Amino acid sequence: MAIAETFTMAMCEYAWTSFRGNAKIWRGAPQGTKWEKRIHPTQKPVKLYMWQLKLFARDGMRILDTHAGSGSLEVACMRQGLKCWGFEIDQTYYEMARRRIEEEAAQVNLFEEGGEYEQSLLEMP
Repeated sequence: MAIAETFTMAMCEYAWTSFRGNAKIWRGAPQGTKWEKRIHPTQKPVKLYMWQLKLFARDGMRILDTHAGSGSLEVACMRQGLKCWGFEIDQTYYEMARRRIEEEAAQVNLFEEGGEYEQSLLEMP
């Protein structure tokens, strides 16, 4: 399933949090790169989630993604050693995200003890 390059979304999103502090700007390729396949219309880059997790997540936290979409957050959590539970209601996106997460879990991570990612969990509600 290909998403047309002419498909437009807002050039920015603002997410409200209860954390104190100013708004932050992250600059990167929208919805992935030519090396990172886009499988969902609102797919966010894994690097964006890794940046957010670095700022706000702490060791031992468990991340809940109620709208997993492409699974980018789950991949970012795996790369940063955080446990993540993702849910996706759309069967097609669920299957694509599940495959993406499985492919990520199969990669060897040279920088973590044991050399492999702990797999994130993705479920259908």
